[in-house]
Amino acid sequence: MSKELSNLSKKVKQFYDEIYTIKDTVHGYPIWEIFSVVPDKKIYPDYFQVITSPTSLNSIKKRYPYYSSANEFIRDLAQIIWNAKTYNQAGSDVYRYAELLDGFLTETVIPKFKKSGYEVGYPDLSPITAERAGTLIAYNLAPLPPTTQDSSLLITQPGTPVPEDYGNTTLNGDEGSEIDLNSRKNTKLTGGTKDQAHKRGRPPVIDKPFEQRIKNVLRTLKREKDRNSTLITFYFEKLPDSREFPEYYNVITDPMSLDEIRKKIKQRKYRDVKSFVDDIKKMLENAKYFNEQNSPIYAQAVDFEVLFNRSIEEEMRRPDSDFIPLDSLKIPLDQLELHGKLYKIGDWILINNPNDATKPIVSQLFRIWKTQDGQRWVNVCWYLRPEQTVHRVDRLFLENEVFKSGQYRDHTADEILGHCYVAYFTRYQRGDPANPYEGPLFICEYRYNDNDKNFNKIRTWKACLPDEVRDEEEHTIPLPHMRVFKKYESPLKHLLPANATIDMPIPEPTIGAANAPPLHGAVYLRDIDPQDDLGQYASSRICPKYIIRPNDPPPSENSPAIATPVATNPNRNTVSPNEQQQLHQQLQQLQRQQQQQQQQQQQAAMYHATPSFAPTTTASSFTLPLDLPTASAGLLRMDDAANSRRLGGIKPTSQGPLIWFRSPALNIPSRITPTVPLTSLNRIRKHRSTQLTDDNEDNDDDFEERPGNGIAGNVRLGHSAKYIAYKLQKIGKA
Repeated sequence: MSKELSNLSKKVKQFYDEIYTIKDTVHGYPIWEIFSVVPDKKIYPDYFQVITSPTSLNSIKKRYPYYSSANEFIRDLAQIIWNAKTYNQAGSDVYRYAELLDGFLTETVIPKFKKSGYEVGYPDLSPITAERAGTLIAYNLAPLPPTTQDSSLLITQPGTPVPEDYGNTTLNGDEGSEIDLNSRKNTKLTGGTKDQAHKRGRPPVIDKPFEQRIKNVLRTLKREKDRNSTLITFYFEKLPDSREFPEYYNVITDPMSLDEIRKKIKQRKYRDVKSFVDDIKKMLENAKYFNEQNSPIYAQAVDFEVLFNRSIEEEMRRPDSDFIPLDSLKIPLDQLELHGKLYKIGDWILINNPNDATKPIVSQLFRIWKTQDGQRWVNVCWYLRPEQTVHRVDRLFLENEVFKSGQYRDHTADEILGHCYVAYFTRYQRGDPANPYEGPLFICEYRYNDNDKNFNKIRTWKACLPDEVRDEEEHTIPLPHMRVFKKYESPLKHLLPANATIDMPIPEPTIGAANAPPLHGAVYLRDIDPQDDLGQYASSRICPKYIIRPNDPPPSENSPAIATPVATNPNRNTVSPNEQQQLHQQLQQLQRQQQQQQQQQQQAAMYHATPSFAPTTTASSFTLPLDLPTASAGLLRMDDAANSRRLGGIKPTSQGPLIWFRSPALNIPSRITPTVPLTSLNRIRKHRSTQLTDDNEDNDDDFEERPGNGIAGNVRLGHSAKYIAYKLQKIGKA
């Protein structure tokens, strides 16, 4: 870095630090907090429709070491001011904070830069008129899927297709991709083509009358302002940061915020309006109890309560008929009974495929309802087979692999053929599903976007599931070694045109029946992808060790990894109605054999294990003895998540007593090592990845396994007693 740029960086940092000393002239609060990050897109979706260049102080903090001119810093600071004054109403607290920051920029920053010899000026941004300022404070609550369902009357609000994955949409921004919540339009499903009558970009939203009332109250409050012209929800959106306000959680034992309330609405935790009102009152009582009466938060809590009571009274006066359009009446069902079997939300099912009856549509159930004529319906998310996608001709596929689509389709209940199971690749790599399942088993690692024909690795499996079952744990039976998967060439390889080139346009799939996946997909030619480190293509230069490509040598007999599942049936992804019952019996028999084999291995490991110490508080049902190729045989591998819930948390630590053997010593806390997903033990970070993920997304698969055998490399071993005695003696002599 040159001397000029170094001096510029120092000046920018000096101005940046001064911003944190600016305080509001009315209440005396620092103004930097409101500008530290951009607004949450899940809470303020309309902000990003108005503000085309969102930025924040945190963004400036990351950029200031790399500014090449003083005007770049001034423009970023002016952009924050312009954004705040454009979006917020004149006279509001945020608008006043922006004016204070603007005064600092024009009266301090620019003059000092000029005094130091820099040629600077205020950037020419579009003017902020009275008509534009503060007119876009709309609030649209995202569609919330039902959790609790009964025979009450509900309504449907159909929506237009949205980006790729509705399952990733969250109100709290914890996981999943961001979706523009204002893109919905009121459209009817009764017009257009037959395919349009079934096609959805997301599951239908079916609300009970009391749920409509709750949403209406929140929408009303989102537009209201307090006595200081501040949004009435300003202080209640999220809970205080525990790192900045640890005392809050010592005083408030049951914290509540609007963010928590929205989560409950989303997951249908409220059974009536009263439970919703109780949470709002709890939130306000917490604010009054913790804050002083002369504070702005206490004053806003009082105003919030007045406006809330008025709004809830207005909604409760409206009859239920106001929320139930007669032309779209639907009655939700808790479950669906069909041919002696029960189906509920979250179940994996097979739907009849009118294009090919031998290859049913792999789906997950999102909605169940019936109409006035007694017809029962389901809404499902399709999982496509390789031959139903458009992909590169050199793409490789796992046996029985499927891909999550963005298609949420309505089907009649009579189209359901039976159950199946879709296992997440990362978990299936390390263990078998612990919960019994019916029907064929499929593996899913990627989601498929049928608009741009792209495959994106799924980083958070829960984001793909219905909200109703997202919190349910999917337990697995751990395997002693990671699975090795064999990949196969494209089943559509023969469809590549003879004159194909690497720059050929991406073809379209061949469409058959209206409410079914494509009759068949297509393939195209592309050059080698040098950045593929996931083994997606036969031409990739890098391939993970757990993947065997068609031309790779088979694993050696001494390989620590095991092959794909014992229950694998090469033809299980092709099911005919007549063979379905026989196939289920075969799978159940194979599962029993696999469980017996695992029990025998466990008994053998326990028989040959050396005596070991285990804490008396450990539940035996959570332990699995492993035979390690080290002196620490008998180490117990435990389900850390289960024990954390049961015992309040078990964490390895470097501090603790030692138990001595003739072999090297072992730190007792280290004898409990967490199972998958591992974090830092025996794992290395990936150097690169070709998949695009959201910044807020929690990745289940951000690490690679380091080559090795099981968890033998994870144990922290000390020195022997003999060696320690020798060292102590040596120290004593010194």
